[in-house]
Amino acid sequence: MSGYFVLKRAVYESCKSRIEPMGYKILLEIYCKSRPKQVAEIPFVFRNRREGQSKLSPQVMVQYFRMLLKLRRRPAIQNS
Repeated sequence: MSGYFVLKRAVYESCKSRIEPMGYKILLEIYCKSRPKQVAEIPFVFRNRREGQSKLSPQVMVQYFRMLLKLRRRPAIQNS
């Protein structure tokens, strides 16, 4: 959920008209609405921040939980 992800065009096309992202978690919404048959995660290690500040705030956390509740109520489109 770091903001960098790759997916097949068919997965995106299957749900793009229904995406209503709240905050930064667009991948979560794409996953919940398209339900791809395969998912692979390639882990990486974060380094300590050298410049700038995190965007994580109480408001972002609230947006995330609202999005989870919203996605839980909506059915997914089955796709590959």
